Order: sequence, then C-alpha cells, then structure tokens
Amino acid sequence: MSDIREEILDRLLIILGAVSDVSAVGRNDDSLSERQGTTISLFDAGETTEDLIGSGKPPQSIFRMTMEPEIIVTLGTTPEAVGQELNNLRARVLNAILTDADLYNLVGKNGEVRYLGCDTDLRRGRDLKGEMQLGFSITYVVNPATL
Repeated sequence: MSDIREEILDRLLIILGAVSDVSAVGRNDDSLSERQGTTISLFDAGETTEDLIGSGKPPQSIFRMTMEPEIIVTLGTTPEAVGQELNNLRARVLNAILTDADLYNLVGKNGEVRYLGCDTDLRRGRDLKGEMQLGFSITYVVNPATL
C-alpha cells in the first residue's frame, strides 16, 4: 500500500532537483531561502476533494483529490536583471514539471497537472530579494482500499 500524495511530492522533489543552475532543493524547509545561491523549496501545502457528501457514494469509494503544493524559488543574490533571472528560472521549472512523464503516470488518465500562476517580491516598496512562488494544482485518484 502506498500514498499517492506522497509519491507525487517525492516525484516533484526529484524533478526540482534536476532543474539547472539551482544550488539547493528541499521540502518543507523554510530556512532554505537563507542560503547563498539559487534555491527551490517545495511545500506540501493543502488539498481538497470533490464533494462526496450527498452523492450517494459510500465512504470507501474511489474519488479525485486535488493538491496544491507551493514552490518557492529564491535567487539568493539580487542580480541586476532580477526579473529576467526569475522568469528564466520559472520557465525551467514549468518545463520540468509540465513535461515529466513519470509525474503524469502517477496522476493517471483521470488526473491532471496544472500551473496556476506565480507571485514575486518584485513590487514597489519591497526588498526585491528575488523570490517567486509558483502555484500548481495536481489532481489524482484516491482509492481508500490502497491506503
């Protein structure tokens, strides 16, 4: 028996670890951004399920779950072209996640991987550390009998 959520998070960490020009990758490690160099932190974050209440399905029925892990990219230094550096790294992370065959095999034919967008610290009046949060929505099937 295995937890598909844990398998997906493990796969995401492997994917992020293979992104070029990144000095450190970690999971649920808030201190990682304090290191020198470019880092990527993967946070498990939350998940929601399709509403089964009142559906007439028994509680042990197979259902779809959607997790929304957070990925925090920190440049570690503030290069002159901080916006371009963040955007280049964003593109590499998106490509790595959205084209990973093993991740798509985990979510299965009834699941999906979607990019939700990003938010940066590049706003007037901020420290401009070169940090970006990427949001993803990953839907997968849960079979309670396999947990």
